[in-house]
Amino acid sequence: MSENEKKILLYRELHNTGKWQAKNGVFPEIMFVTTTEYRCKRLIDLLNGLNGKVLTLDDIK
Repeated sequence: MSENEKKILLYRELHNTGKWQAKNGVFPEIMFVTTTEYRCKRLIDLLNGLNGKVLTLDDIK
């Protein structure tokens, strides 16, 4: 999970600078697909404030 935490931190930093939005418009939605409900809830908590979705494998079957 720590790798995903690092990724989300980088996304948040990029989002907060406004550079992406200035160049490209709307900041893209971040999507994660994971294996367990626990990881799903953890990722949702980490995305707090960012436009994103987290799904489990069961959600997309």
